Amino acid sequence: MKKVLIVEDHEDVRVSLSLILKREGFIVEAAEKGLESLEIISKYNFIPDFLIVDYNLPEINGVEIVKNVKKIKPDIISLLLTADISLTANEEVKKNIDYFITKPYDPVKIIQILKKGDNNV
Repeated sequence: MKKVLIVEDHEDVRVSLSLILKREGFIVEAAEKGLESLEIISKYNFIPDFLIVDYNLPEINGVEIVKNVKKIKPDIISLLLTADISLTANEEVKKNIDYFITKPYDPVKIIQILKKGDNNV
């Protein structure tokens, strides 16, 4: 089973996406804050196959989380959830993020990406 780590500070998004992905058969962990997500990985040895992050988070932004996780798992597939479509032009985002998902997100699209399991879109 594939592992997913969701990092989202809005509880309703974090909880609903977690439930949807668990129903689809994924092993899911979720964090509200950036540093909490890194702790889940290091302290509990939860190495995800997929990382779904919000951009604007308490402590560190979503791209910084992805960069940190890639040090441990360079082939991780990352999805950025955000309402700020201007981030698609941001060079740091383009360099580190595999998929850009605008809010409100479409759970079907996220599931398709995760089930495909590669970043060749």
